[in-house]
Amino acid sequence: MRQRVDSLFLHHQVVPPRQIVDAADLLLSLALVDKSDTITVTTREVADLLCPPQRFHLLPFSETLSVQPYGLVSLRHQRLSPGAAVLMSTLREIIAQGA
Repeated sequence: MRQRVDSLFLHHQVVPPRQIVDAADLLLSLALVDKSDTITVTTREVADLLCPPQRFHLLPFSETLSVQPYGLVSLRHQRLSPGAAVLMSTLREIIAQGA
Protein backbone atom coordinates (compact mmCIF):
# COMPACT_ATOMS: atom_id res chain seq x y z
CA MET A 1 0.00 0.00 0.00
CA ARG A 2 2.95 2.28 0.68
CA GLN A 3 4.00 2.22 -2.98
CA ARG A 4 0.47 3.13 -4.05
CA VAL A 5 0.39 6.12 -1.71
CA ASP A 6 3.80 7.24 -2.99
CA SER A 7 2.51 7.04 -6.57
CA LEU A 8 -0.50 9.19 -5.61
CA PHE A 9 1.84 11.92 -4.39
CA LEU A 10 3.61 11.84 -7.74
CA HIS A 11 0.37 11.68 -9.74
CA HIS A 12 -0.99 14.77 -8.00
CA GLN A 13 2.40 16.52 -8.22
CA VAL A 14 2.63 16.83 -4.45
CA VAL A 15 5.98 16.57 -2.71
CA PRO A 16 5.89 13.55 -0.38
CA PRO A 17 6.88 13.96 3.28
CA ARG A 18 10.62 14.18 3.94
CA GLN A 19 10.49 11.88 6.94
CA ILE A 20 8.80 8.54 6.39
CA VAL A 21 8.59 5.63 8.80
CA ASP A 22 7.60 2.47 6.98
CA ALA A 23 6.28 0.11 9.66
CA ALA A 24 4.66 -3.19 8.72
CA ASP A 25 3.17 -3.47 12.21
CA LEU A 26 -0.10 -1.54 12.38
CA LEU A 27 0.01 -1.27 16.17
CA LEU A 28 3.44 0.36 15.94
CA SER A 29 2.10 2.75 13.31
CA LEU A 30 -0.86 3.67 15.53
CA ALA A 31 1.47 4.23 18.48
CA LEU A 32 3.52 6.63 16.35
CA VAL A 33 0.37 8.49 15.30
CA ASP A 34 -0.73 8.64 18.93
CA LYS A 35 2.58 10.08 20.17
CA SER A 36 3.75 12.32 17.33
CA ASP A 37 2.70 14.47 14.39
CA THR A 38 2.30 11.63 11.90
CA ILE A 39 -0.29 9.86 9.81
CA THR A 40 -0.56 6.24 8.76
CA VAL A 41 -2.25 4.43 5.90
CA THR A 42 -4.55 1.50 6.51
CA THR A 43 -7.80 0.13 5.17
CA ARG A 44 -11.05 1.79 6.18
CA GLU A 45 -12.19 -1.49 7.79
CA VAL A 46 -9.12 -1.65 10.03
CA ALA A 47 -9.35 2.04 10.89
CA ASP A 48 -13.01 1.66 11.85
CA LEU A 49 -12.11 -1.30 14.06
CA LEU A 50 -8.94 -0.01 15.75
CA CYS A 51 -9.15 3.79 15.69
CA PRO A 52 -11.84 5.11 18.03
CA PRO A 53 -13.14 8.50 16.86
CA GLN A 54 -12.61 9.95 20.36
CA ARG A 55 -8.86 9.46 19.90
CA PHE A 56 -8.13 9.41 16.15
CA HIS A 57 -9.33 11.48 13.22
CA LEU A 58 -9.86 9.61 9.94
CA LEU A 59 -8.87 11.85 7.07
CA PRO A 60 -11.27 11.97 4.12
CA PHE A 61 -9.80 10.20 1.13
CA SER A 62 -11.56 10.08 -2.23
CA GLU A 63 -8.99 7.93 -4.06
CA THR A 64 -9.50 4.19 -4.28
CA LEU A 65 -6.35 2.32 -3.37
CA SER A 66 -5.63 -1.11 -4.70
CA VAL A 67 -2.41 -3.02 -4.27
CA GLN A 68 -0.67 -5.36 -6.64
CA PRO A 69 -1.06 -9.07 -5.91
CA TYR A 70 1.67 -10.61 -3.84
CA GLY A 71 2.50 -14.11 -2.68
CA LEU A 72 3.94 -16.19 0.10
CA VAL A 73 7.43 -17.65 -0.16
CA SER A 74 8.71 -20.77 1.55
CA LEU A 75 11.77 -22.96 1.24
CA ARG A 76 11.29 -25.70 -1.33
CA HIS A 77 12.73 -28.63 0.64
CA GLN A 78 11.74 -27.65 4.16
CA ARG A 79 8.50 -28.64 5.84
CA LEU A 80 6.33 -25.78 7.09
CA SER A 81 5.58 -25.47 10.79
CA PRO A 82 2.08 -26.68 11.74
CA GLY A 83 0.82 -23.09 12.05
CA ALA A 84 2.30 -22.04 8.71
CA ALA A 85 0.83 -25.15 7.06
CA VAL A 86 -2.65 -24.28 8.36
CA LEU A 87 -2.25 -20.70 7.16
CA MET A 88 -1.11 -21.83 3.70
CA SER A 89 -3.97 -24.33 3.44
CA THR A 90 -6.53 -21.73 4.49
CA LEU A 91 -5.20 -19.18 2.01
CA ARG A 92 -5.34 -21.73 -0.79
CA GLU A 93 -8.98 -22.51 0.07
CA ILE A 94 -9.88 -18.82 0.07
CA ILE A 95 -8.14 -18.28 -3.27
CA ALA A 96 -9.88 -21.31 -4.77
CA GLN A 97 -13.29 -20.01 -3.64
CA GLY A 98 -12.65 -16.62 -5.21
CA ALA A 99 -11.40 -17.97 -8.53
